[in-house]
Amino acid sequence: MRISKFPEIDAINSKYHYQDTHKGGAGDWDKVSCGQHGNYNELAYILEHRLLPEVGVGKKAQAIAAIEKTCRLRNGFSRTEFYASLEKELNIKLPDPKHPDDDDKTHR
Repeated sequence: MRISKFPEIDAINSKYHYQDTHKGGAGDWDKVSCGQHGNYNELAYILEHRLLPEVGVGKKAQAIAAIEKTCRLRNGFSRTEFYASLEKELNIKLPDPKHPDDDDKTHR
């Protein structure tokens, strides 16, 4: 397991087993899997690049709690469902994620 800069996210990931069969994200863009923490830590990316810019670092604990609660619901969400759950938990609206084939490549 690769350690992220968010030990709380590492603790969440350690509760789940995820075998990445889509190296480099090819073929699984529309899914979010708790436990993905090998070469790419999806939950850490979502926290750092999607949630913290919206809620601010002062609400980092709430953002992490929302991720943990969403992962407990089930593992293997569509990206749309995962973000909808986070939005509900944090009472925010996230910008729509971009697909990797979009021009700006900000897909997660």
